[in-house]
Amino acid sequence: MDSAKLATRYLETRRRQPTTPMKAMANKVVSRYLTAKKAPFNTEYIKLLRKEFLTLMKNAKVIKDYKHAMAWREVMVHWRERFDDLVYTRLVEVIGNLPLQYEWVSRDEAKKWEKYVQTETWDLHINLSIPISRTDDYWSEGARFSQFQTDLKKWDGRVRRASRKAWKALEGFVSWYRHTTSHEPFIDAPSSEQVNLEGFQVLVKDYNGSDMAVEALGRFKQSLKNYKKRAQAVLPLLLQQQLPMAFDYKKGLSTAGEYRGRYIDINPKASYTESVDKMTKTIAHEMGHHLWRTSLSGEARQFWEKLIYGNYGKLDLRDVLKRYGSERSFSDNDRIRREDPILYLQIDGLYTSYKHVFLDGGAILSMDDLREYLEEGGQAIWSVHGKPITGYAHKNPEEAFCEVIGMLVAYGPRAVLPEVRSWIRVVLPQIKVAKKYGYGPQTALPEFRYLKEAHGDC
Repeated sequence: MDSAKLATRYLETRRRQPTTPMKAMANKVVSRYLTAKKAPFNTEYIKLLRKEFLTLMKNAKVIKDYKHAMAWREVMVHWRERFDDLVYTRLVEVIGNLPLQYEWVSRDEAKKWEKYVQTETWDLHINLSIPISRTDDYWSEGARFSQFQTDLKKWDGRVRRASRKAWKALEGFVSWYRHTTSHEPFIDAPSSEQVNLEGFQVLVKDYNGSDMAVEALGRFKQSLKNYKKRAQAVLPLLLQQQLPMAFDYKKGLSTAGEYRGRYIDINPKASYTESVDKMTKTIAHEMGHHLWRTSLSGEARQFWEKLIYGNYGKLDLRDVLKRYGSERSFSDNDRIRREDPILYLQIDGLYTSYKHVFLDGGAILSMDDLREYLEEGGQAIWSVHGKPITGYAHKNPEEAFCEVIGMLVAYGPRAVLPEVRSWIRVVLPQIKVAKKYGYGPQTALPEFRYLKEAHGDC
């Protein structure tokens, strides 16, 4: 089964463009500039998608063991990524531009079609995951495959029903587009280039040679160089198990990076604004997910989870208001960061653990917001980590593990509390976090810049 042939049929074109001084560095990084080609999104294109989908689904009848099922899963993941990119990025962009291209198409009508297409294709998106998982200390290949065989029939029927709804919606949009504009919709077909950056395999997608694209790629290259140097010093295991990376210019700014199992997604838009150290942390963090899922034993993961969950305590927001009520900001308060970095990170963790209250439920961002929330009877006492790593680390033990890896690689041991450093040494004996080792007092994250001064030597 040729996964590349089944999973990638986008049209591609590559074209050299003139070199300018601003782009000289990028020319050294990427062998040639890439420009996207417009491809018609019509009924023939949808038929091709359907044919690919049905070809992949036929594999359900011939899967004989766990390894074949996992290979099939990888191909389906690839196809789903392509489908998501097509519908939720490229097609949505086409729909959003309609009122600009055709004055008789209102924004409300474009929004209606955008919502319709996304809603009607969503069931296919969420059901495309084949019902089989990786083995662990509790589930053998045989047990995983047996469960897969049990779940397969229901999954097959569910995903086929979802696909029929998706094809109907896409064909409906194409028909309406033709009727309304007398033209066919065209989408940007992605272009890509496999390159070697600082010794890492990177798939660069939709690079257009603009100044911003050049800047993002240059910053990413610097981040890779930094990551390589620091990972070698702190945790060489990261480089030994290094995954390839994708650098996709079409991605929205939802996350700076994302672990995809077979590779890591790094968002070019984050490179526009993030420092080299912060991008280094992102790369190390995403590789942390790979170590968590492939290198740590079940016993090590359980030990880490007990440490994380066992060190939670209570934060009384009334005490925060008493101490810092005269301040303007509750979120990202510079005085709290200087005087009590532990509290600073615990507050930051509220926005991760209890997002539905502190962000979605009215946005408690200022001390006035906090005062009003408590006066109206809002919950005063919340569970937070007693040895916080970062705010985001409050999400779950796996993210906490990845944040420790990211912080140690990017900023050194001064960015992580001594107790946490001792925990990570137990689950990852290879890590080099001796007390004497560090990158210097100026390289720690802002929230930990005063940790040594306020809480002793760490």
